[in-house]
Amino acid sequence: MSCLDNDIRNPLRRDGTCRPDRWFVALGEEFVKIDERSEAELQELTKAIAAGIIFYDLNNQPNRDWSAFFDKTVPEAAPHMALFKAFLAMFAQAQNHVNTLTRSHLEHYYKTVLQLKPLVAVPDKAVVVWELAKNVQKHLLIARTPISAEKDKTQVERIYRTERDTVLNRAYLDVVQQLAFDKYSININGSFKSFTKPFSKKLATSKADLEKMTKNGEHWPLFGIQQYNLAAPDRTMEDAEFGFAIAHPVLLMAEGRRRLTLTLNFATAFDPSKFYPSAQFKYALKYYLSGTGQWLEVW
Repeated sequence: MSCLDNDIRNPLRRDGTCRPDRWFVALGEEFVKIDERSEAELQELTKAIAAGIIFYDLNNQPNRDWSAFFDKTVPEAAPHMALFKAFLAMFAQAQNHVNTLTRSHLEHYYKTVLQLKPLVAVPDKAVVVWELAKNVQKHLLIARTPISAEKDKTQVERIYRTERDTVLNRAYLDVVQQLAFDKYSININGSFKSFTKPFSKKLATSKADLEKMTKNGEHWPLFGIQQYNLAAPDRTMEDAEFGFAIAHPVLLMAEGRRRLTLTLNFATAFDPSKFYPSAQFKYALKYYLSGTGQWLEVW
């Protein structure tokens, strides 16, 4: 995904929707520390320095160097190692303090030099999925209804509130399908015409299927896989059936007889008469009317 430079109104406000507009980790205040040495690295450094320092015995005579005091065979409970460990712990406090200078420098630059002001706090938002009890068919959830969430890092309970009145009913997700469109060309009277053929695949047909997909972390190609040039046994998707619905108060026919005329206008690039005789084109489509309990097929 790419973004144009003129689309970024304020370079200090990033929404993370495109690569150039994402926050660079290298610009973080803790990406580069003044002193990045760990305790193990300090121990190795001390051992290397000790090899270059001459050790003088009780008679004030040189006797090898100090590296033997930091050999791996020396137990950590040895008195001099315990003192050395305590020194490293105290030195870590100084390291942490000096590593805050980067943050102090950035804050001085942003707040004092650039005179930037922090944004005001905005309420957090969350998406909530509701499920009615088995004996409830409909429920009104009024606006500003409090919803308790998990506690934050400071052990303070987070409370969300609904934005508006919402009527909850027993509508549910019936099926999750993958839809893909394959483009192909057909030679018609010496001229190639481009067409699009839809394919579909059912991914889940029940709540249990959805929970299984989520739990197992299943994934699939978002825009499908090309199917048109594959042999029938090799296809992983089926021919898709889709259509459109028309709703209008005039169509609320409780009684009586009425005549409905539906006119379809196709693009100039598509001539249905080349594929279906004019008298038979109506059979290329299926027509349904909504009934009280199910869809009623006209023909």
